Amino acid sequence: MKKPNKQIVTKKDLNIAVTQGNFVPLSTELIADGQVNLQNLAKMNKDQSWLVQQLHQSGTNSLDEVFFAEIQPDGTLYIDKRDDLVH
Repeated sequence: MKKPNKQIVTKKDLNIAVTQGNFVPLSTELIADGQVNLQNLAKMNKDQSWLVQQLHQSGTNSLDEVFFAEIQPDGTLYIDKRDDLVH
């Protein structure tokens, strides 16, 4: 479950039209506890370089920073970073 303060606003909430080109029927897990789900990534026709690029654009420098990430039905990436990184 996503934390309440991490819930995202949908395009529908903002009355933004959705293009059908990037539509996937369900949210799909791409990262769980810092581990990439390569099978799901391939199903979305994405590769690890795309994922790393998306993470960098969001200000994430390492997979270890990510607790959970999924691709949303509209093609956007939801990222939940770890709260307690210990080095």
